[in-house]
Amino acid sequence: IPIMKKTLVLCYLVMASVVLRAEVVNVAGNGTPNSNRPLWGPGNWSIQKMIDGDAQGVFHLDTAPDPGAAYDLDLGRDFAIQEIRILPRQDGCCPERLKQIRVSIHKDTGQGALGTEVWGTDLFTDGTNAGAKAGGVVNIKPPTVQTGRWIQIKSLEDPVQNYALQMDEVEVYADVPAGEENRAVKTLAASN
Repeated sequence: IPIMKKTLVLCYLVMASVVLRAEVVNVAGNGTPNSNRPLWGPGNWSIQKMIDGDAQGVFHLDTAPDPGAAYDLDLGRDFAIQEIRILPRQDGCCPERLKQIRVSIHKDTGQGALGTEVWGTDLFTDGTNAGAKAGGVVNIKPPTVQTGRWIQIKSLEDPVQNYALQMDEVEVYADVPAGEENRAVKTLAASN
């Protein structure tokens, strides 16, 4: 019986470690996106395009946006963020519309608003841009895991060009306790 108890305890510990293991998943889809400048009117777009899972659904700002133009994504709570991925436009058009940007992770103010920056990086400030080719991805990995609730993608241009901050999708990969991840995201669905 003592051997059986040890075996049961060992099995329980192994099962508990599997259940408690965190997974790294895209948490952006459950967030709330916002743009502080209008999107292009004729597109009749919603800022929800930023996280709708459609890697071909382009969106961008309207003409003559004011300096400081930015997209914010409220993840709803703090996450241990490992990577942010921006999918630029995928059809070859107008790659210069995604350049000179700052991508940052922020704390919450405690009142559901963008707070203090905990980490950020400036991208494409040397005359390059994110590109616009099929399969293009801008991978942004902080040097260490950063905990925050908000993601901001901000134009550093002044003046900001027409149709700036052009992209298809934003993904945020973070540690999520097993059992909290949504395994249905980006899977195939069917109906008979």
